[in-house]
Amino acid sequence: MTICLDDLLCISWFQAAGQHFSLRPLHGDLGVEVIGVNLKGGISPELHAELQKVMHTKDLLLFRGQDLEPRDEDAFMRGFPHNEQAVASENLSNHYFKDWRVPDHKLVAVQFSGLKLENHFGVTSEKFNLSAKNKQAGISFKTLWHMDLAQNQIPPEWVSLYMLQKPTNGGDTLFASTVGAYERLSPDQKKLVDSLEVVNRRPDSFEGTFQIDETGTWTNDPVQASGRVDLEPSRRFEYTQPFAIRDPYTGQKSLLYHTRFFHCFKGYTRAQSRAIIEEVLLPAIAPENTYRHEWRNGDFIAWSNRKIVHTSTDPEKYADEARLFHLVFLDSQQPLLPASA
Repeated sequence: MTICLDDLLCISWFQAAGQHFSLRPLHGDLGVEVIGVNLKGGISPELHAELQKVMHTKDLLLFRGQDLEPRDEDAFMRGFPHNEQAVASENLSNHYFKDWRVPDHKLVAVQFSGLKLENHFGVTSEKFNLSAKNKQAGISFKTLWHMDLAQNQIPPEWVSLYMLQKPTNGGDTLFASTVGAYERLSPDQKKLVDSLEVVNRRPDSFEGTFQIDETGTWTNDPVQASGRVDLEPSRRFEYTQPFAIRDPYTGQKSLLYHTRFFHCFKGYTRAQSRAIIEEVLLPAIAPENTYRHEWRNGDFIAWSNRKIVHTSTDPEKYADEARLFHLVFLDSQQPLLPASA
């Protein structure tokens, strides 16, 4: 049953496994708030299956007012298709976060700044502090549109973020659909992007990447660049990925984009590649096409990582404030499917 309160707000009611829940749209076809579902202690497979159907079409699920432990986040995310062998062997995409994984639930990584953790599910301040570690490494992170770990040959399909302590100022996250980006293209543009391959490259020195900040402005960070020189040969790589991909569950086509190692499109110069990105991707991150999430403590968001780009905002507003959240990158065994296949 669906009730429309006005032209913009329609709430749909569902029932699964004896439980009623409702969906409130967040921004057009991008994302819904799931009302009436408590993830603490786990949910039934039948209810999870219904929520997966919603995820496949709306690409982002928001659950407000949650009081979760890492085991709850772990259980919910494992309900989505994933690479169980990688999870069981702890050979995870979040190996970047190995020092601040929750020991008993290593899918869950703790990120924090501006506070001291004595023992947060086994993670302490001595192991990791976001601000301190970045300053020590000489790295300054800007607000950049990206998909998480999209440079991996098999990127995670699903990502979640659980906010435990939000900053008092700023800290919103912007989300934009690359399905929408693809669907807005003309037939000729679709033909072009279907043929493109992205060259991912980690060279022996930092050459600059195609980084777009929250305002749609191109930016390169010279501080970050200074920390990426003279890489050992074992850490260098170069391989290609399709730029336009097809979702295995719905057949929808989307654009795969990240900022860290995007070098160019195969057969195109970097200048030509940048011009293509400006033409096909920048309209997708225009304010009218993005969902801006204002975090509350207890918010849990899961999203389709291969169909949504996101960015943080206003880092200068909360640089010295306390912030604590959990991240899950769920490893996938589903290879990228080219849109042209």
